[in-house]
Amino acid sequence: MRAVQYLDGAFTVADVPAPPAPGPGQLRITVAACGICGSDLSMSKDPHRFVDVAAAAGYPLATFDNARPVVLGHEYAGTIAEIGPGVTDFAIGDRVAGIGLATDTGSGIPTIIGYSNEYHGAFGEQIVVDGYWVRKVPDSLSLEHATLAEPLHVGEMHVQQSGLTAADSALVIGCGTIGHGAIVAAKAHGARRVIASEPSPKRRELALRMGADIVVDPGERDPIQAWNELAGGDGVVGGGYWPPDSPTKPPSR
Repeated sequence: MRAVQYLDGAFTVADVPAPPAPGPGQLRITVAACGICGSDLSMSKDPHRFVDVAAAAGYPLATFDNARPVVLGHEYAGTIAEIGPGVTDFAIGDRVAGIGLATDTGSGIPTIIGYSNEYHGAFGEQIVVDGYWVRKVPDSLSLEHATLAEPLHVGEMHVQQSGLTAADSALVIGCGTIGHGAIVAAKAHGARRVIASEPSPKRRELALRMGADIVVDPGERDPIQAWNELAGGDGVVGGGYWPPDSPTKPPSR
């Protein structure tokens, strides 16, 4: 199998062993596209620290032998090439995306694909993952865009964990892919208003398009202060910037 592997600070294209055969409940997927996660960047900058932090935190999903090559990538999309025993809700050829988790059939320990020496990530031609975390991609969505499913779900997951209700306002600090996912999720859960903080003008503009009611530049206004002031008063209906020279309570629209 061809893949981009990482070892000793370098990425190289190489022929690598194929991932294990799909076990019960697992799928083999031919990769069409894969995103680059921030954790991939962190790992490539200092793999020893990455593994040490995961081990110290008791997080087995991201521990591996960093003296051996790994194939990164877990924000994947592709088509199903092989189905393991017990899988009934997928067919070969289905277009899919999902969370890159694989449970080792010998130890029963789950791992994030790419942070394993055996379960390669999606910077290779094929991956093996647990079918529980896989979802079909509608025909109207490209597989390249479907790679965003994994990072966007992180925003949804954390909004669920927060217990946010329609009576609450939300503050999202940082508007990368996960931050934008949190904005979408907060609005979908009925948040009274969503304030987003982001230094990049382009990302602030996108935050408004994703549903944020107010965006602030943290270099000009403290986002915690902005949230406390806005959440404590009458809301702003509709999206807009809150410039630094605006009054404490922005006018309603």
